[in-house]
Amino acid sequence: MIMAYKAIDAKVKVDAVKQYWATGNISQISKKTGSSRATIYSWIAFAENALVEAFGQIHPGPRRKSLQHENEILKTQLKKLYDKYHKESRPRPLTAPEDAPPQICTDCGSAQIRKNGTVPF
Repeated sequence: MIMAYKAIDAKVKVDAVKQYWATGNISQISKKTGSSRATIYSWIAFAENALVEAFGQIHPGPRRKSLQHENEILKTQLKKLYDKYHKESRPRPLTAPEDAPPQICTDCGSAQIRKNGTVPF
């Protein structure tokens, strides 16, 4: 006579492993799940190996710098952004400065430039 294996849900297996870790009583877990002690031990070994593998892949990140050091870095970055924004957002003068040489139109050769930047015809 061939015995059929009954399928056991993963949640039941996880609960059995958690209960073993909490109580250490294999007999009670075996009766509750209807599985052999050897099967439950294999679930426990599988779960422990999976945990070791999961935690073994974690590498510590870089050490955090002191909060003051991070604040100083952020303040300098903020100042650079602030200066860049205000430098780019300043309105540019429409007329050339007084000490600048006169500009000449490339089309007509006129040196007279209006305030709006156009050249009279």
